[in-house]
Amino acid sequence: MSKILITGGAGFIGSHLVDKLIKKDNEVIVLDNLSSWKKEFIQHHFDNLNFKFYRVDLLTNKIYKYFKNVDEVWHLAVNADVRSALKDIKVDIKQNIIVTYRVLEAMRKSNVKKLSLLHLQQSMAKLKKIPTPEDYPCKPISLY
Repeated sequence: MSKILITGGAGFIGSHLVDKLIKKDNEVIVLDNLSSWKKEFIQHHFDNLNFKFYRVDLLTNKIYKYFKNVDEVWHLAVNADVRSALKDIKVDIKQNIIVTYRVLEAMRKSNVKKLSLLHLQQSMAKLKKIPTPEDYPCKPISLY
């Protein structure tokens, strides 16, 4: 059994990840500010002793305490609205770059060695080759 922290775990993808990890008998901690989604996606786990949910703004709250004794982190907390950043670049800088930096710092200070990141396909230009190899040239449509 591993202790796994998921940022953005109340989102659509995050909630399915929570379901899968709980089913595999892991201890799961979710940090989410509920700005984009609802806790109803994960509410069915609230009575499970291997599940903890914290409504936390990763941009402003002190987050180090949540990373203690964690084995791995799945970082899904990002601005998923690619178009909003085209209007205001500060949104992506704050919600994607600074939040990710804060998560990485919390991991470093807590000695968490394993990180998984997810990538939104809609942030990339229309790709002509799928699956897309790592060295494929593309032009991102956002900072994400």
